[in-house]
Amino acid sequence: MNAIRETAGLTDWQARQVRREGTRMAVGFYLEPGDDPDSLVNRVSAALAAAPPGSMATGVTGFALAGLPLPARNEREAAANVHLLMPKGAGRRHRRPGVVTHLFNGEPPAAWLTPGQIPVADLRQCWVDAVRHLALRDPWEIDPQLLPIQRGRFNTERRRAWLQAVQMGDVLVRRQQAPTSLADFGRHMARLAPSPGTRLIRAAFAAVRAGTDSLPETQIRLAVMEAGFPEPAVNLEVEVAGSRRYLDLCWPDQWIDLEYQGSDHFSDPAQVKADMRRRGELQRGGWTIVEAATRDLGDPGQLFGRLAAAFHW
Repeated sequence: MNAIRETAGLTDWQARQVRREGTRMAVGFYLEPGDDPDSLVNRVSAALAAAPPGSMATGVTGFALAGLPLPARNEREAAANVHLLMPKGAGRRHRRPGVVTHLFNGEPPAAWLTPGQIPVADLRQCWVDAVRHLALRDPWEIDPQLLPIQRGRFNTERRRAWLQAVQMGDVLVRRQQAPTSLADFGRHMARLAPSPGTRLIRAAFAAVRAGTDSLPETQIRLAVMEAGFPEPAVNLEVEVAGSRRYLDLCWPDQWIDLEYQGSDHFSDPAQVKADMRRRGELQRGGWTIVEAATRDLGDPGQLFGRLAAAFHW
């Protein structure tokens, strides 16, 4: 945060020099010459420099600073705006273009520091604030169970918001390098006070599952459940041909494994070869393999047909 210079307290000559050489990031705050005004770290540093004491990054900004994947819409939001958590009463006075304010009462929530010493809210709180922002853009006034379901298509604003919220929640409890556990996440949710957006927050958390590997994997899991299939196990570890394997989404009672193949699967010959060998081992071990590809995310109808055939429906 040392790249941001404040003109308050400088002599007139010093202030003029800062304004002449730097890039204006907020009223009275300038980026030092040569630094990129569009970088996430510099945008957040400038926003925090102009914010009241106790403020910290939150929401999608916190996810981005932690290097966590975001759904495309939320990624665009992180690129367009800095989300800050501020003491209640400070938000209105510090609103400005490019900064979205979230407020807290009393003591500030737990925070962590990036290598550049930027304070970031606990990632569970970042998730709550990110989902609340989604909810306030399109208020959730009805029970999520009553939302229209069209065979796995997230074709309304509310349904897209719910999908994105669950995807971000799954990231926090993912299989590898999870920032938190589902139990700790649940304890944080138990302390959550009712407020605008709580309906979406609770509806999304109810669908979060530990152990996922990717955002598309979460989308496919939710889509197949909404199409009427039983809930699959997530990245179940099984032993096949003397090796331990993780199955993306599976129904162990039915010996059905649903595998998502991203675009990188088809561009890496070594990966293709390894996946073919893995598929053969699973099939010889008695598993029925159903594959899903990127195209199935937008139009899952054919995927559902393949899956129904595997279930002998």
